[in-house]
Amino acid sequence: MYVCHCEVVSDHRIRTAISAGARNLDEVAVLCRAGSACAGCHPTIEELLAEAADALREPERVRSRQARRRLERSAPALNVPAAAG
Repeated sequence: MYVCHCEVVSDHRIRTAISAGARNLDEVAVLCRAGSACAGCHPTIEELLAEAADALREPERVRSRQARRRLERSAPALNVPAAAG
């Protein structure tokens, strides 16, 4: 689907720019020109940036949960109270 109609840029091309390292609107515009004209597509580009940021943080959340579980399992042996939550 086209996100930026002024520059004729698809969501796929924007995601590719984000995968290549774009982390904000200006960087997306530099890499693929999306959002460099009327700015009507900025909200959609911001959503794509947020989705990518969430995807990058998810492995961190999983690792944190796994570490907490390991700590909770070892808590009795260490005589440490289990964490709440």
